[in-house]
Amino acid sequence: MLGTFITLNIYDSDVDEGIVDNCFELVSQYEKMFSYYDSSSELYQLNQNAYKNPFKVSDEMYDIITESLDYCRKTDGAFDIGLGRLIEIWDKAVISSKPPNSDEISDYIGFKGYEHIVVNGIDKTVYFSDERVSIHLGACAKGFVQDKAVTFLKECGVKSALLDFGGSIYALGTKDSKPFSIGITDPTSESELAGAVQITDLSVVTSGNYRRFFEYNGVVYHHIIDSATAFPSQSDINGVSVICESAFKSDCLSTASFVLGAESAEALLSDENCGYVIITDESVRSNGVIFKNEK
Repeated sequence: MLGTFITLNIYDSDVDEGIVDNCFELVSQYEKMFSYYDSSSELYQLNQNAYKNPFKVSDEMYDIITESLDYCRKTDGAFDIGLGRLIEIWDKAVISSKPPNSDEISDYIGFKGYEHIVVNGIDKTVYFSDERVSIHLGACAKGFVQDKAVTFLKECGVKSALLDFGGSIYALGTKDSKPFSIGITDPTSESELAGAVQITDLSVVTSGNYRRFFEYNGVVYHHIIDSATAFPSQSDINGVSVICESAFKSDCLSTASFVLGAESAEALLSDENCGYVIITDESVRSNGVIFKNEK
């Protein structure tokens, strides 16, 4: 679901197993709403029509767009939900294992899509003021839905659970009265861990250059796009894990941090009161979390 594998582990001994099925059904409902390529999804219909006229959206769609736009502004576009058309171009490049030519992306160099997304809180409508805009929620939908799943589990009385949404981890409560220990992947060797963090009622979301990439003529192209160049980000970060109370917040800020680079990312995450583990070629930096370096 949501383009990845989802795992839900509940450790309470007295919880009805039907809660697991209901939780996955909740995730499925959001997937059908936020899918970029599914022609029956609400997001697809929004992207097809919002440049022509303001498009009325559901409360959930309005919430994820407006909340995402807050982080677009905070990060000055390092996180940008308005680059769907550019992401489409790079998705095709991943399939063909060949980067796009300059003509395909020239219109998107330096383009900040979020600046052209106009929302109306009274009518719950979304409008695009530039035809290059298309909303893609791939960098934040997992976190948004994960938060909804956590809220659902809490309402069902679950006190101990671990939710893994394809690298977006949320630890609900404790396990055996101890914090959950979450491994941080070494971006230089995906089969190894750089270390681990111990968390309770927190999320850990990781962005890195070791997932969804291809190599062409000796150059590696990954999936995190920098709007300044319309190419995959070339910051000094190999992997960044963001730890905070909301998976959605962690999702948005991990993507932005990867694009910004280590120094700017540290400043951003400190301002946002998030813990982090930032891995570069030169160092492993962490703050606000208990990080055990395994090397």
